[in-house]
Amino acid sequence: MLTEVNYEVKGQLAKLLATEDLIIENRNVSTASFDVERRVLTLPMWEKASATVYDLLVGHEVGHALYTPADNWMIDYPEVPQSFVNVFEDVRIEKLMKQKYPGLTKTFYTGYSQLADQDFFGLEELDIEDINLADRINIHFKIGNFTDVSFEDDEYQFVDRAFKTNSFKEVLELANDLTIFLKEQQKQQESLGELSFDEDGEMDSLSQMPMMGQATESDSSNDDGKGGQPDTSKMSDEELLDELENVSSGSLGGVHGEMEALTDKTLQDNLENLNKTTDKSHYEPEYVEIPTLNMKTVIAKNSEVHQYLDEWFTKSQKHFDENSERKGFDIYEKVDNEYRLFRRSAQKEVNYLVKEFECRKSADAYARATVSKTGLLDCTKLHSYKYNEDLFK
Repeated sequence: MLTEVNYEVKGQLAKLLATEDLIIENRNVSTASFDVERRVLTLPMWEKASATVYDLLVGHEVGHALYTPADNWMIDYPEVPQSFVNVFEDVRIEKLMKQKYPGLTKTFYTGYSQLADQDFFGLEELDIEDINLADRINIHFKIGNFTDVSFEDDEYQFVDRAFKTNSFKEVLELANDLTIFLKEQQKQQESLGELSFDEDGEMDSLSQMPMMGQATESDSSNDDGKGGQPDTSKMSDEELLDELENVSSGSLGGVHGEMEALTDKTLQDNLENLNKTTDKSHYEPEYVEIPTLNMKTVIAKNSEVHQYLDEWFTKSQKHFDENSERKGFDIYEKVDNEYRLFRRSAQKEVNYLVKEFECRKSADAYARATVSKTGLLDCTKLHSYKYNEDLFK
């Protein structure tokens, strides 16, 4: 159920989660961002998000504010796609936020459930078996409770490493390893795709086998039998046909070879649809800088201020006399009359409030001075009866 979002309350929530006095800005922007130096967290105005989804997104962005550094990692890893880093970093920061605030676990679970129901990851138009490994890891950790995701034996290492990442450096290394892994799969797909077939559908092994033999020969020295490209030079025609069929229809086919996490981009695009379109009642913050002032020329003497005011009143009065038939009358007479009328109309209520205040003040003073009497004589005070009237317990 969609409810009107109280941005002030959500801003305080973000500050509490970040455990510091962050500057929270709600703007009509496409995505959230965090200024590490100025400590400014900018949140989109997710008007169409439910309260749970909004809390999920706030918790997610605060996680980036707390744990994601502002380093330019592209210098060291220029070939790693941005979306790969986004996927693994999301896994890391959400894990750390859940460890820091266990209560967020239910928020993340319920929020992602709603996003899955609304197909924020675009899975209705995709076949999960055909999307690449980065996408499947993204789906597994975000909405894996609501969507079945399968992995090959050699892919589980990336799933396990993604969950165990604790530093941003480990995230970059994992994204780089995944990039290399997918590139090797692409090369394998391309090499198997070069195989030719005759008119009967059988592979022309004489024309293609030397090429395949050369390709595998260079890799055979590094192959320990546990991974790498298959040794096609030792395969029969039927085995090569089976391998090619697996490549075209299995985990290496479709968009699996694309170096991009499509579900990450789809999620960001759909989150933009949650933003406000127009909101005339909300004013976005604008920052200005006070120019450097010469205080000797800015500070004015008290006598100069009074002289300026007197001259201004004189000019105003003269202008009033020239443009009005009531010459000689005070230009502020109307305002003064309205004030006196207001004071007179409120006098009765003010007097009543004053009376109530005085009664309460007197009652408070009387309560402090009151002495409780039991009616029983205090024998220890009888000797002072000549100068003390308080002889009771």
